[in-house]
Amino acid sequence: MLPKIQQPIFSLLLPISKKIIKYRPMLVKEEKMLLLAKESKDIRDIVNNVVSVINNCILSEDIDVLDLPMVEFEYIFVNLRARSISNVITLKYYDTYDKKITHDVVIDIDDIKIVNYESFNPKIMLGDNLGMVLRLPNLEISQRIDTKKDEATVGIDIIKNCIDYIFDNESIYRLQDYSVEEVEEFIDSLSLDNFNKMENIFKNLPRLEYKTTFKNSKGEDVNIELTRLEDFF
Repeated sequence: MLPKIQQPIFSLLLPISKKIIKYRPMLVKEEKMLLLAKESKDIRDIVNNVVSVINNCILSEDIDVLDLPMVEFEYIFVNLRARSISNVITLKYYDTYDKKITHDVVIDIDDIKIVNYESFNPKIMLGDNLGMVLRLPNLEISQRIDTKKDEATVGIDIIKNCIDYIFDNESIYRLQDYSVEEVEEFIDSLSLDNFNKMENIFKNLPRLEYKTTFKNSKGEDVNIELTRLEDFF
């Protein structure tokens, strides 16, 4: 029997869940999975492969990747990549002045942060005695949403699925206990002001963020802001 190679173990604090996870670096088999994901143009295929990679590498048994906020899932991946391959990614950007030229932009993964999580307030008051509490979108929710619909409908579907519960002075109403029709009827009865409150929260959700610049061929600074999983892939 060939000897087994001992892998280092790393710890990572998830800033929103306040959980500490332990994980090992990716191995050759996980790298192959990522290569397959990179060849796909479908974000769902990319996410599914990344889920498999993370599940393979996480050693903490009490972590359900599908239940984590989407931003923490992305945060785990970029840190896993940094510990497994390199904390440096080189991305290519077309010159906005001369599109025949590309520029190498070097990104240090260790400088990627989660922003907006400290200011995130999931509670919305809909009236003097009526309110709701939202939860952050997670993978389980994102996989339920039909992204082929128009942008407005997708946005409403995400908001609808992220309502944790509704409350008044007497009771708490958990949406999982009610039919889709009842939930839609409640959403449709909201005032535009209340719905706008919900939309504003979702416009400022916690997200990954990395900002940098490069100079184009004209000598002008071009600002780059990376915020999505595929940006760091």
